[in-house]
Amino acid sequence: MTSERARGVVLYAGAALSLVAGGVWWLRAAPAQEIGPDVAGWTATAERLLPEAPEAEATETVELGPGAERQIDAPIDTGNQRLSVVCVGESSTIVRVSLGLINDSGRGLHCAGDQRPTQFEVFLVDHLHINLDVTGTSPVVFRYSVVKIDE
Repeated sequence: MTSERARGVVLYAGAALSLVAGGVWWLRAAPAQEIGPDVAGWTATAERLLPEAPEAEATETVELGPGAERQIDAPIDTGNQRLSVVCVGESSTIVRVSLGLINDSGRGLHCAGDQRPTQFEVFLVDHLHINLDVTGTSPVVFRYSVVKIDE
């Protein structure tokens, strides 16, 4: 019986050691956080500049790291829509916003201070697709809202 108990203890100790080693590896392998400490204030500013509209079909706030590329897809009704966008961050950072059209280089959106939201009127079918590309060395907060235009 003693040798069976010893094997059991060794087996359980090995399993526990493997779990601890795996947990340590998992924590150390996590990617570095790219978003800076100013993001909470920038998020509040973006939400103040472009508040939640009750008639909005889609609204979202997105944190983007320096040099980030991101795609946003949101289901919406087909029709004429007003897309409002705002970017908040350091003044040297620009977010290029594109609606995914062929050969569309997008529009540069400066992320400085209390900029008023930029608005586009577009015809969308079933969903909104936005391509975002951050140019600069600072993280930013991007916010958008889509409201159907009454016809």
